[in-house]
Amino acid sequence: MLVYIASLLLSIYLFYSAPPSMDERFMSVCLVIALVEFLYYIYDNRKNRRYGLKGIVFRHSIIFSLCFFVVFFQCDIDFVFGIVDGSDSKIWIDKASVSKALALSIMAYSCFLTGYRLFQFKETNWITPSKTHYHFSAKYQLCLLCAAMLLLYIAFVPREYLYGGYALREDSGSVNVILVLLQAVYIGMFSIFCYEHKYNTSNKSYWQELKIPILLLLFYIGIVILSGRRTEAIRMSVLFIIAYAYAKGKKVNYKIVLPFIIISALLFSVVGFVRSDKMSGMEQGFREVSSNESLSPFTSELSHSVNTLHTAVSFFPEKMDYTHGSTFFPNFLILVPGLDRIYLNNFVEKGTMTRSADVITYLGLSKNETYGMGSSIVADVYISFGPIGVFLIFIILGCFIRYLEVGTFCIKKSPFFLVLSFGCCSQFMFACRGAVSNLFLSWSYATLIVLYFVLTSSRHARTLPHL
Repeated sequence: MLVYIASLLLSIYLFYSAPPSMDERFMSVCLVIALVEFLYYIYDNRKNRRYGLKGIVFRHSIIFSLCFFVVFFQCDIDFVFGIVDGSDSKIWIDKASVSKALALSIMAYSCFLTGYRLFQFKETNWITPSKTHYHFSAKYQLCLLCAAMLLLYIAFVPREYLYGGYALREDSGSVNVILVLLQAVYIGMFSIFCYEHKYNTSNKSYWQELKIPILLLLFYIGIVILSGRRTEAIRMSVLFIIAYAYAKGKKVNYKIVLPFIIISALLFSVVGFVRSDKMSGMEQGFREVSSNESLSPFTSELSHSVNTLHTAVSFFPEKMDYTHGSTFFPNFLILVPGLDRIYLNNFVEKGTMTRSADVITYLGLSKNETYGMGSSIVADVYISFGPIGVFLIFIILGCFIRYLEVGTFCIKKSPFFLVLSFGCCSQFMFACRGAVSNLFLSWSYATLIVLYFVLTSSRHARTLPHL
């Protein structure tokens, strides 16, 4: 615990003493701190505790850490190692803010690990096993629902969305709604099937039990890749990995999972280059990835989202006051189905920026915006509450992710808990490249789907869900 606290205090000092330049020595110190923290976290979790996670590699905190490192540290690592320089203005939007942004990222990660460790002190009191056993006799109806929604998506979504043109249209809202609902169906389906496989008597292997959901998932990933929507494909890939890790525990077959991860990363990178209009086809996209100058070419394009944090640090609070939650809290209305749209359509004046992504795009591109810069999880918190908000919210986030881990891998929890666990984990990359609220996208809809199947096919139909 002392290591985490010491790293946190050091990161706070570095944030307030950061030089107004891309100082390689300063940046190197920050990156070494991040690496030491991550390695110590791995070592610390190998110790025997009541809820030990030793041997479970694909768990929430590791997946989140990898996503966080890609978004907030990869570009800086490439710069420190001399792989790239500081000439790309799309990444280094304000060179004077780069060191401070990196120190802020280190502080956020330190807070995350501190919160993760703090939760361990009381987790035996705060996490209780589910006392209700669920059985889903009608689970294959959910597969039919999923297949039907996929057919509706193909039938009614404009053709240009299926061939990389989604970003060129202004009426993407309806498509996003369909994708959110589809994702909810997949989260609910994997939660139910994995719960059934793990806790209900069956002579089938994991692959036999889940062959239909997996085939539907692969088909969906293929469709969204055609449209260039790598984010949705990454979500579903992570959903597959965490569901498999949950079902198999320490018996994960890495000969299956690791090739899947490598092939997916390569394919998503190629799609990123093709979508950016640099390439005219997949063949040229493969050549571009192979020649990409980065320590990790597969995730290079994803790492460019760090420019959102550079923008946030550059403008707040010297040039603009913090938003005090006006770009943070409204996004959590997604927790209630439809409430976010009711709020935006009836209570928000036209032109009002309610998301950190809107603010960052406006500030970073000004009147020359031809695309959206997006946001990032640290920037989302920082522009609302400053470094104090980063300190508090990332400690809470660390506690929350530890809660999800223990409930997923160490004790028996309900399928409702699995919806929360699988849903949040599948959103880690989307949240790191967006907002904290993105963690809960599709959660409410997926919970309603599981509730419906509990009420219709379980002999405990009248038992209230227990988290």
